[in-house]
Amino acid sequence: MARMRTLKPEFFDSPSTAEADLAVRLTFMAMWSWADDSGHGTGNLKELEAFCWPNDEVTELPRRSRGNSAGAPGGWRNFAEICGEVAEVFGVVFYKVRNRPYYWIPSFKQHQSKDFRPTSRYPLLEEGEMFDVTSGNVIGSGSVDTSSGTTSAPMRGISADAPGDPALVIGEQGNRGTGEQGMSADAATAPPEPQPVREDVEQICEAIALHVQEQTGKQPAITKKWRDSARLLIDRDGFTLEQITWIIRWVAGHDFWSAVILSAPKLREKFPNLVAQAKRDGAPKVDKAAQMILADRLRREAGTDTPKEIEQ
Repeated sequence: MARMRTLKPEFFDSPSTAEADLAVRLTFMAMWSWADDSGHGTGNLKELEAFCWPNDEVTELPRRSRGNSAGAPGGWRNFAEICGEVAEVFGVVFYKVRNRPYYWIPSFKQHQSKDFRPTSRYPLLEEGEMFDVTSGNVIGSGSVDTSSGTTSAPMRGISADAPGDPALVIGEQGNRGTGEQGMSADAATAPPEPQPVREDVEQICEAIALHVQEQTGKQPAITKKWRDSARLLIDRDGFTLEQITWIIRWVAGHDFWSAVILSAPKLREKFPNLVAQAKRDGAPKVDKAAQMILADRLRREAGTDTPKEIEQ
């Protein structure tokens, strides 16, 4: 059911609004009314189009020539293209849960603070996967097994046009192997030997623990499950320590993911989604406070007095 919403005056002179076509602006505003009080709404495009444009043909709505792929100047090919620009300009996230489409407006609370509710009547993004509303394709390669928190294949060729951002040129290393296959029968029956402490695994776990503490105010326990997830991110999925810690910093500065990624297993489970989102966002700089927190941790681990700079 559609709801009455408030609109701040700052919306009209914001850079994002100036960048958007009139059809994109009106669709975005209509999506506020279509969403529930947490900023989540159903993403059935036919239903959404009927609500946003009940008396208009979207193919006849005017469109600026910038980025026009409709073939005829000044026109939209379909409603999905309008929603695609809503996602691009205003950061609206389209996702599917059990093959049902939904959307989420990350900036919803800023505009609807009076009526905002933290809980949603709809499934959340963390329960499904993001998709490109224009093409319908799932964002990111490599499927996620939510029961085990593993990926069926490492992501490859995911990069961003941001020089100096090593974390967004990931998945190129391929599978490095874990040495877990080919054990003899004697080795299988022998009691497992304690695994040596790995500095790279510990750094990942401590970085996540620090983020969780800043997010929740509680110090989490670094368990074997945490260490296994961090180790597999490196050994099986093919990511480097630098790439993983960069993503952790990016998560710490993200409005949504900072509240979702609260453990190493969850980090590995959602890593393809995080990479795809970071690439789509154009690798935005992480929150300054998060940078300083992690820089201080690296400085103390290195035993130096000068904070180690974290590259963006």
